[in-house]
Amino acid sequence: MNLLCSVDPKVTMNIANSIWYNKDYTFQTDFIETNKKYFNAVVNAMNFQDPATVNVINNWVKTSTKDKIEKIVDQISPETIMYLINAVYFKGTWKYQFDANKTKDDIFTTETGKKVTVKMMEQETEISTFSNELFTAVDLPYGSSAFSMTLFLPNTGKKLQEVVSYLTRENFDSVVNQLASGKRNLFLPRFKLEYKIKLNDVLKALGMGEAFDPGKANFKKLYAGIGNAYISDVDHKTYVDVNEEGTEAAAVTSVVIGVTSIMNNNIRFDKPFLFLIREKNSGAIIFVGTLADPS
Repeated sequence: MNLLCSVDPKVTMNIANSIWYNKDYTFQTDFIETNKKYFNAVVNAMNFQDPATVNVINNWVKTSTKDKIEKIVDQISPETIMYLINAVYFKGTWKYQFDANKTKDDIFTTETGKKVTVKMMEQETEISTFSNELFTAVDLPYGSSAFSMTLFLPNTGKKLQEVVSYLTRENFDSVVNQLASGKRNLFLPRFKLEYKIKLNDVLKALGMGEAFDPGKANFKKLYAGIGNAYISDVDHKTYVDVNEEGTEAAAVTSVVIGVTSIMNNNIRFDKPFLFLIREKNSGAIIFVGTLADPS
């Protein structure tokens, strides 16, 4: 984790973990110490009946995300005995920045046909690309090239969900390995995303149902008190800002073999696309998202 944060001196990458627990309850020492040792977790025993505790937790979140996410806790319910919070902050300057003077109003068309006016950035440069019958991929490096944003633009007649379904880890790695450099005219909209989701149903669908069931959950290696501990909520917030200078962000099984076609020199991200921020050496994906409707 520390290596990921220090791999590129030209990129700011912070990962922070914290545990906030009700001081009136007893937790396993091994659990607390393991989180301190391996995840550099900040651990705090708090008075959960004190309304000020909400502000203390949210201030930690705000500081850890450089003010991009200001609040994760609205109020503390009587049943809550612990919060485990992870905060990730990323700020990367494009290795090859866009000229703000070239940015112009342009039209972004959603999959429903809705027309949205966006600020379209433009750049003519050597960039790494890959194309098959489903999409065109573009890789834009940050800083010293340790991190990059990889974008996937569906081809005409293809849907964004088809691209998402195709990108298993194996297929994604195959695309990355086939990226080839060439001179292109790139058109990419400025965009800022703020996203909030409760992940309970998603995690249950992935097989974590018992962890949310008060009668079945087993957290005996975490909780040493009376009663049965279980997960009540998992909340996630993401902030991503892409502009001419760079990016600031606070969050099919078969391989289709195709011949790389001769690409049009213009690559226009003027319709829904997928993007992700990754660290190249480890393959770690830091953020992933889609831009479906800029409005």
